[in-house]
Amino acid sequence: MLYTYRNLFPNNVPVASGLFVNINMLFLANKLKPLRYDQKDFFIKEMDLSEPGYVKILFWLIDPSIPDPDYADQASGTKRTAKRGVNEEPVRSAHVLIDVNSTHQARSCYPMAIEDVDRLPRSLVTLYLNKVFEDHFRTTKKRTVQKDIKTYKPACKFLAPYSHTLAGVMDNGGVLREVKVIQEGVVSPTFGDANYPVFENNDLQMKVKNRPSGKQAKQILRQMWNGQNTKYLKKMKVTIDDEFSNPKTLTIDLRKADILSNFFLKKSQMTGFALPLNLSEDAIRGDVIDKMKAVLA
Repeated sequence: MLYTYRNLFPNNVPVASGLFVNINMLFLANKLKPLRYDQKDFFIKEMDLSEPGYVKILFWLIDPSIPDPDYADQASGTKRTAKRGVNEEPVRSAHVLIDVNSTHQARSCYPMAIEDVDRLPRSLVTLYLNKVFEDHFRTTKKRTVQKDIKTYKPACKFLAPYSHTLAGVMDNGGVLREVKVIQEGVVSPTFGDANYPVFENNDLQMKVKNRPSGKQAKQILRQMWNGQNTKYLKKMKVTIDDEFSNPKTLTIDLRKADILSNFFLKKSQMTGFALPLNLSEDAIRGDVIDKMKAVLA
């Protein structure tokens, strides 16, 4: 789900349908900048608000680090690499569907489906939207009760039902299998020059004996989380078996205060397309949107 909020103005929460109308106006006026990171560009390729109650978006990710594909000649047993042309870089696309019907406004939680595409992290969607809010919706406003002036802008993040969180899975019969931690620390001494410290990574993989569940598993996770020095913690992953004995691995969001609030995004397989899905699409495909609606129903 997509959750819209304002931390400093909790009684003035933006309505998603209105937000996306304004974003669409900026898109049509070509005023939205790509989200750039690691030489990659993530941006809206197409946006469609024509159907009441739904926001349909096609995102593009241009990523120079994606390798050029190889093709094998089955007759000769040789292969060739398809080289990119001048001004060309590899691209991936992802459909996003958001249900912004008024029935969801009271909780500010809007059902959302994102096409799962290799090399295109789903977190880019909220990072991009929050950048748009920062660039185009940020202002200052006086708070009614406190009488002070604070930054006033919308924000959004992913939310999931309790049953999809680590705590919920453990409470519902899931078991804890292992935890992997990667820490980065400064090597001492620094070989005589403090301006150029040397770092090392410590990769620690811990298998949990007897695969605990419920309160015991949650206690172990909290103890491990609270014992970490977050200054040097680079990555943390937790592997579990869910209540249906399916193994799952979750990369922990290091920004969260409670490790048990991390959640698994529900996945649904979409098949039966008359035309195969491409790694990148030029326009929003109605058949993809229809299947996404079925997932949200």
